[in-house]
Amino acid sequence: MKILGNNSFFTNAFKNFNKEKQIYSGIGNNIPNSSLPKEVETLIIGGGLLGLSTAIRLAKDNRDVVVVDMNKIGEGASGRSGGQLWPGYEMSFSEMEEKFGSNLTVKTWNLTDETLLEIHERINTREDKCDFVPGLLLASKTKNQTKFIKEEARIMKEKGMDFVTFIPKEEMNNYVNTNVYSNGILFKGNIEGRQYGHINPLKYVQTTALVASGLGVKLVENTKVEGVYKMKNSKYRIVTSKGEIIVKNVIFATGADFIRPKGVDYNIIPRTHIPVQTIIIATEPIAESIVDKIIPSRVCFCDAGSVAMNYVALIPDKDKEKYYRLTFGGADTLMQLETALEIPRLEKEMREMFPQLDEHKVKIDKTWGGDCDMSRTTTPIIANPQDGIYYAAGFSGQGMVNTALYGTAIAERIIGENCEKFEILEKINSHKYSNNSLIAWLQASEMVFLKGVNE
Repeated sequence: MKILGNNSFFTNAFKNFNKEKQIYSGIGNNIPNSSLPKEVETLIIGGGLLGLSTAIRLAKDNRDVVVVDMNKIGEGASGRSGGQLWPGYEMSFSEMEEKFGSNLTVKTWNLTDETLLEIHERINTREDKCDFVPGLLLASKTKNQTKFIKEEARIMKEKGMDFVTFIPKEEMNNYVNTNVYSNGILFKGNIEGRQYGHINPLKYVQTTALVASGLGVKLVENTKVEGVYKMKNSKYRIVTSKGEIIVKNVIFATGADFIRPKGVDYNIIPRTHIPVQTIIIATEPIAESIVDKIIPSRVCFCDAGSVAMNYVALIPDKDKEKYYRLTFGGADTLMQLETALEIPRLEKEMREMFPQLDEHKVKIDKTWGGDCDMSRTTTPIIANPQDGIYYAAGFSGQGMVNTALYGTAIAERIIGENCEKFEILEKINSHKYSNNSLIAWLQASEMVFLKGVNE
């Protein structure tokens, strides 16, 4: 990138940053890769969690389904994320109540909570449960966040969210041993098989792919969709890099990696999201004895900020038993130049939060990133703009659970027996961005600025 020149600050910032590499261990190369058939009932474009979840629900109804991905399964955002199983949405419960009303907010959050059962069914097909660790802590760093956390916990408990526990300041170090946080909300869950926490996202995506394949879904990797054309018989002719296929239904499940194919204009799929760069840094492997001093509870956690929010989790090292890597993510950036600035900021904040790292001379040796599909008002969008075309997008960093919910909703809409989920989720659709790229970028920048002012 010429704009960076030879400036040593930027050069060093990017030294270990590689968008194609991350530290998660997968489950091997045992995902069946099918050839592209000539015709199928439903084609799903995108082999991440949204596409695979949609395929699983359709296959359970004995529908004929093909999933195509322009890369390999798990290489996109689904397999590169922080792996946190979050309740609800990027927009807080209280914000949603104000915007959508109490009844609709409770319904949508309950739908997400119920979807956890599906997530745990999948991870329980593996002996290691995709490295699942229960417990997710939302923590406060500022006075405004401290006040917000206390009030949010009260409101959610009043509305029946039984997975919420308020953690006062004097108990915070039982979970995270740092002086940065003042209080928190612990999301855990009280029902077996319905718990929040974090998982290895790559293992989970690949496990979900195996579940789909076991139900008869054909997975076709390294296949780019180049054109979508409606035929006179109401079917669609799909042109791909591996040939053509005739389908009845087309589902766009590409997230931030959406590339508009020929034949799909903005009247069919508007600009639902802006791809923003997220960054995760990771320490070298740390002994369990040191980890006990940093995060004794092993929960994953993040702060309550809307801008420059940090999220943290422990990942078992794939080579050393009883060793972990501490991952520290955040820094949603709209430009690559911002990314160069944010990498050293992340490490600085990580070391300020955990001075124990410097005491034990722990180094940062991995940095990677991925794209997040940030919607304009942070809730996702789900739509069926014309017969046979469906899409969902804009999960805004909260897709580990919600992709399963939204995929199920699309599948049930196609099956036609129960459209309740789809109809409920439609009501919280985000506003769309302008079709003009510059205006859309300015709209995203305005949203980030306003959130920062309110903190």
